[in-house]
Amino acid sequence: MYIRIMPLHGLNVLLVEDELLIRELFEFTLKMHHAEVRTAGSVKEALDIVSSWIPRIVVTDIGLPETDGYALIRALRQMPPTKDIPIIALSGYVSISLEPPTRDPFLFKISKPVDPDYLIQVIVEKAR
Repeated sequence: MYIRIMPLHGLNVLLVEDELLIRELFEFTLKMHHAEVRTAGSVKEALDIVSSWIPRIVVTDIGLPETDGYALIRALRQMPPTKDIPIIALSGYVSISLEPPTRDPFLFKISKPVDPDYLIQVIVEKAR
């Protein structure tokens, strides 16, 4: 009997997106590929999640309310369990610039809008 293993089977993914519909779409897509997903709508919610659950990869919007995605990235890089995990930064701006230019080998940038299938492809590639 052939059993198909989904590309994200069991992968812990933290998804940080303030737009509810986009967050739900990406969460649904990730779960359809059998990822273990936690979602947050803000940096504070994301850091609360990470205090008790360690993701294998983080997908975060840069344009978050109150505190932006850059603050989340800086905070994750200062926490031992998450300092080296891959982070995919999403931005609705045509030109993404990380402030200051990053040398972080685990930080990847994608412009919005993002095709959910493309996001899955990037997650699979970066989570290896």
